Amino acid sequence: PLTFSRRDPKKMYYANQKMFRTRDGGQHWDTISPDLTRENPAVPKNVDANTAANNLGTGPRRGVIYAIAPSPLDAKLVWTGTDDGLIWRSPDDGAHWQNVTPAVLDAWSKVGMLEASHFDAGTAYAAIDRHRLDDRHPYLYRTHDGGRTWKNSVTGIRDGDFVNAVREDPVRRGMLYA
Repeated sequence: PLTFSRRDPKKMYYANQKMFRTRDGGQHWDTISPDLTRENPAVPKNVDANTAANNLGTGPRRGVIYAIAPSPLDAKLVWTGTDDGLIWRSPDDGAHWQNVTPAVLDAWSKVGMLEASHFDAGTAYAAIDRHRLDDRHPYLYRTHDGGRTWKNSVTGIRDGDFVNAVREDPVRRGMLYA
């Protein structure tokens, strides 16, 4: 993913397994995180042995940072999510990272999108896609306490309609689009 800061238009973030930041139009990049993916993700039962063994020589890590959500309220607050089921929060623009993953997320739960709230810096939303685990239930987690606790909030989404994206209405507090 590649995204601009919502508070500082000269700051842009890019990620693979690590997060990078530029403040000068991409002329110089700072690495602002360690590898934020799972060190040793388990292989799901629904993956055949040949596929599980094929890691292209890269070792046990298979994930990437898949979502970046800079806060529109706090220029230093950044959320990230990986395609191997981790959610991280940095309150200081990448100097320190806190793993705030909901306990129910496991490897192969893709954080398809994160949304930092327009109304409260402690609130964020995560759209989770688990179709690689043959799980087509909707998962849309929200936190109001900076990631300490999460609740699945899928009222109005039919079971079987999995979620890949979430956005908060920038004007109407409490209105989400998925």
